[in-house]
Amino acid sequence: MNKKILFENGWILSGPKLLEDSFEQFDEYYLKGQLFYPKVENVFNSFKIRPEKIKMVIIHDKPSIIPGKAKGYGLADEYDRYSEMLTQNILQHQPDRLNASQEVDLRAWVDQEVFFLNLSLTIGASDIQHEYGWSNFTISVIKEICKKNPTIWIIQEHLLPKVVPYLSNVFLTEMYDKETIEYMPITSDRNYVIFTPNIKNTASYIESNHFYIANRILKKSKNKQINW
Repeated sequence: MNKKILFENGWILSGPKLLEDSFEQFDEYYLKGQLFYPKVENVFNSFKIRPEKIKMVIIHDKPSIIPGKAKGYGLADEYDRYSEMLTQNILQHQPDRLNASQEVDLRAWVDQEVFFLNLSLTIGASDIQHEYGWSNFTISVIKEICKKNPTIWIIQEHLLPKVVPYLSNVFLTEMYDKETIEYMPITSDRNYVIFTPNIKNTASYIESNHFYIANRILKKSKNKQINW
């Protein structure tokens, strides 16, 4: 795997020694001789964004086991129907922020400095889980973002226990809605956590206003909003 991309883009991850140890152990016990996804060259695609440039982080649990679907980005890899769910959500809550194509383009999100983080960057064929092997790595990533660039975190509810304990200066946004969001206090040192329903709960996910809230926080902090 091309670890060099991490260092080139300013990811320190608690020091090179931790990174090297994590990969040596992971390669030895999880990847050698196994078929896994995404392809080696795509594993670190998300890390082409420097941590201090991130506008928000979107958390998912694992990549797809469908060949060609896992691209090294997070939440959209696993479900063929997910792009349609995203489009319906955005059209319902903030149609003016949907790009001109009227279709979700995740690469365009990355270009606008949205950082996708899978808690497991790889998955074995036949849904063999790799999360344990990646846990030290992803915890380091979470802590580094908090240290360098407190930001907005969009996290599915069932994944909160795996992420929130490692965030610092957390501000939970669940008490705010479209009407009260304007009263949310904004400071540059907070990590704003936005809960979403589990992506498998299609109707609830479409109804959730998490992308709207994220854009309002960006606007209130005088950052450019995302054209989804």
